Amino acid sequence: FKGTKEISQGAKYTITRDGDKCILVINNAAPDDVDEYSIKARNKGGSKMCHCNVNVRSPPTFRLPPKYQGVPNYDKGEAVVMKIRHICGLLFNVMLSKDGNDITKDKNVSIDVSD
Repeated sequence: FKGTKEISQGAKYTITRDGDKCILVINNAAPDDVDEYSIKARNKGGSKMCHCNVNVRSPPTFRLPPKYQGVPNYDKGEAVVMKIRHICGLLFNVMLSKDGNDITKDKNVSIDVSD
């Protein structure tokens, strides 16, 4: 299972057995593959379930909304809120610069990075 969805052998997943071990290979892992994976084994004696969490490390990818792709104009003193979607297996550090200068810690700048 990936989360609550049952997965099966195919192009994305290779499932094999080696003696008493079951092996799941996630082919071409991507950030969308981050989840909890589990396996359930059953026999006449009962059943057992094992779980593991999978993280995928990848370079961050940004999806810049069209309104930010040009040069946006704002009035002096106006609050600017930019929501930029990112795809990455892990949270990362963000730096904001203006004219080549780091303004990340400027008193008028607030950055929130979250899932």
